Amino acid sequence: MELTLKKKKTGKKGPGHGFVPGTYWDIYKEGGKKPIGFVGYAVGGDGVKQVIVYVNPKYRGGGIATHAEDLLAEQLGLRFWDAVISMDNTASRKAHEKAGWRRVAEVYTKQYGPGAPIANEE
Repeated sequence: MELTLKKKKTGKKGPGHGFVPGTYWDIYKEGGKKPIGFVGYAVGGDGVKQVIVYVNPKYRGGGIATHAEDLLAEQLGLRFWDAVISMDNTASRKAHEKAGWRRVAEVYTKQYGPGAPIANEE
């Protein structure tokens, strides 16, 4: 499936779905009028871009997330970037491994109450 990426305007709170502020592009099927997801990045504390991708459940399982990540990395001229994936998101972990990503670390976080900021979130 051919995809097109169009830069998305997002505010300080990110594009929704609980995602962090960053730079995002809507994902469109070639010739599509409505986005089927979005892909983008946030810059981690180490300065490395961390990929963030969301695909509408109706379109999952067809490699769209991988294709969108690769397309954006190519457009940005990236040599590498990180993906932070929840340990319980088995589908995303398997998809990234299948696409050639390799796990190099585990990250632990602790929440100090409902609605508490996570990491450096303001």
